[in-house]
Amino acid sequence: MRAGGRRAFASDGYVDPSYRPPETPFVSVVGPLSFAVEPEREHGQPAHGLIAIPGHIIGAARPDALTLPATGSLRLRFDRRARLVLALAGLPVTPFGDDATGPAVAAAIQAAIAAAVAADQVQDDQGAPIDSPAIDAALGQVVVAWSPATRQLAISSAPGTAAPGAPISSVEVLPVADDLAPALGWTTPAVRTDGRLKLHKLPAPRPVTVEVRVDLWTSTQSEQAQLFEALAASAPTRGSIALRPALLAADPALGATTVRLLNRGEPTTAESLLHLEGGDGVVDRVSGAAFSITAPAAVVDDELVVSGAGRFAATLYRPPLVPDPLLATNPAPLGFAVALGLRLPTPSVAGDAYRVLTIARGGPAVEVFAIELTVESFQPPGAPAPLLFGTFLVRASLTGTGGVVAVAQSRLRIQLLTPPPGDAFVTNLQTGGTLHARVDGATGVIALWWNGEAQVLSEATQTPVAPIAAPGTPTTGFDMVTTLGPLAGALPQPIHIGHVHVEREPIGALDPRLRASVTRAAQLRPGDQLTFALSSDGWRASDARAQALVVNTSGDQVTLSRALPVKFARGGTLVFQEQCFYFQTGVKRRDDVLNHLYHTSVDYKVSALLEDPTARSSAHLVLFTREEVTASHLVVPPPKPGPTQVVPPTGTSSTDPSPEVH
Repeated sequence: MRAGGRRAFASDGYVDPSYRPPETPFVSVVGPLSFAVEPEREHGQPAHGLIAIPGHIIGAARPDALTLPATGSLRLRFDRRARLVLALAGLPVTPFGDDATGPAVAAAIQAAIAAAVAADQVQDDQGAPIDSPAIDAALGQVVVAWSPATRQLAISSAPGTAAPGAPISSVEVLPVADDLAPALGWTTPAVRTDGRLKLHKLPAPRPVTVEVRVDLWTSTQSEQAQLFEALAASAPTRGSIALRPALLAADPALGATTVRLLNRGEPTTAESLLHLEGGDGVVDRVSGAAFSITAPAAVVDDELVVSGAGRFAATLYRPPLVPDPLLATNPAPLGFAVALGLRLPTPSVAGDAYRVLTIARGGPAVEVFAIELTVESFQPPGAPAPLLFGTFLVRASLTGTGGVVAVAQSRLRIQLLTPPPGDAFVTNLQTGGTLHARVDGATGVIALWWNGEAQVLSEATQTPVAPIAAPGTPTTGFDMVTTLGPLAGALPQPIHIGHVHVEREPIGALDPRLRASVTRAAQLRPGDQLTFALSSDGWRASDARAQALVVNTSGDQVTLSRALPVKFARGGTLVFQEQCFYFQTGVKRRDDVLNHLYHTSVDYKVSALLEDPTARSSAHLVLFTREEVTASHLVVPPPKPGPTQVVPPTGTSSTDPSPEVH
């Protein structure tokens, strides 16, 4: 939550009536104040999902003294349809007792499979080449592994699916000249198992009612009104809470059965002009437009790495083809806000200068907004020696009285390296953080935050130069070119950018913990229910939604039990697991006027679902049976003649001891 242009700090609260928050504005949640089971409510639905166990072969244990020949061959058959002949060379000649031998052999076989697929050496059972992207993709999921504990080599195929006509996941080792299979343990008594589908069941959660209290603390009445208005808009007197929210990392196609989720992120709101997350590549989550990449800039490990003369660039806020009176020519007449997550992991020296972000428009280009970073040596008061700091210079152009364009400036100094114990600065540019800039048109001042903490203007170390104000209207408008990186020249060292978020309102910084609070794919379990809902503001879900169960996860990718019937956009979709109904039971003012604290308590009752925490590890795995019927034509000889059996008349019994004929 935010109180106008200020960030609202949030934490757990206390029931103690004498409790006072450490800072304002402050939001705290106190609870549970009461807890009750609701037997009259229906229990939640038991979750279930299919888990695919891939076909595999596990070799016999390898003696420590056994060595492999340096060269040899393998013939493998996957999924009863694709064959590969591998010519292996350069295998380690050390015995399996050496800890490095087993992993090296597995890596060599894995690399040989990938090379054979890339060289189009896949064949069918008749020896004809196979050119199928689906088969190549399945072979790309083959895994060769070595177990140091059991001294065994194993090879697994791609997991199967329950789709009609899908191939059975399997691995077979076929004989070939100069065969390495016996030495690898992949002949008898090796264990070979076809792929299976198992049904993963989770028990139904228990319905309960929980009472909680939300406390709003401010130091002024106006901030209290803003905070209460924000609470009333986001949590009205009754509604439902989305549990374990997640964010899409890519736009799933219509009918997709797999989705990608962000590991870190924040919602795209109705005020967003540009929203770029490193975890979903270089696509604007607002417009769907892709950024152009100039080498050597690249996306590495969910970050945009800008180095040398490389840059990322895109044009935001395009004009419509047909004039629209509802679309403002200036999207941010009152001001705007820019949040940028970055870090500088490579050591720098004093004097290094970085052009981080530039927003410009028009021809010739007029700078709307810019962020520059300069490394300098500075000795803080009380420090025994000078330290390296990074000084941010943030500029914004505003049109003042008479149409004169002036430039507002603010500077913020952040320590570059890890601070020594006891230093006042606990954040630094090496580990990184989020720089938030708020451009207010009415005052013409650029307010800065670092990792959610507002800049202290009276502190000389943080604020080397007082801000320069330029009241007026920001020069924002159509066709603003956004560039991450230098406009000319090259950067002295690479910078890593995690996200960029430009909003059309002069709002304060978000709590930095919000970005890490989203549900990652690794936190989901098979059988969990996921709901996909369209959202226009990033926190309120619409009625256009779809549901599916989690089948399995791999990295940031989630496989679903059913296809998505609606096309969802990454920036306009909320993903969550469950919904809890809540309603407001009371509002109380508890102001402490003597200490200039304004306090509002809002009580809620939440109808929640209590899950069994042991279900994640102790849920049942039930074998999913597959009925296979083989039909064949059999030649049956005619029956031999036997003794005649007499059928007695109705109501009588036969005197013949042989069974009656019915």
